[in-house]
Amino acid sequence: MRLRSLIIPILGLATAAGVFLSLMAPADRDRLLGRPSTPAPAADEAPAPAAKPPGLGRAEADQAVAAAWTTRAEALRPSLAAEWDARSLSSGGKTLRWLEQRFG
Repeated sequence: MRLRSLIIPILGLATAAGVFLSLMAPADRDRLLGRPSTPAPAADEAPAPAAKPPGLGRAEADQAVAAAWTTRAEALRPSLAAEWDARSLSSGGKTLRWLEQRFG
């Protein structure tokens, strides 16, 4: 049996084990792996408020991506206008030409 034929099943089993462990409750996972379990917080204790992670929020990230795309598109527009007008794109010694026809 070749070594390569064993790699995919072993990787599949490792992935399945990781998924299985991630779906387990933390106390059960710790017990299965032989780790000391972490005590659960008492019912009367309120969980500590989560600190806001550093970085951008979803809205700020979307705005940053839109601004970066607009800047990049405006920078490329003059250099690509000639190719667009000639209806041909060239890259790596190859050229793609196209025709377009509008109906209606």
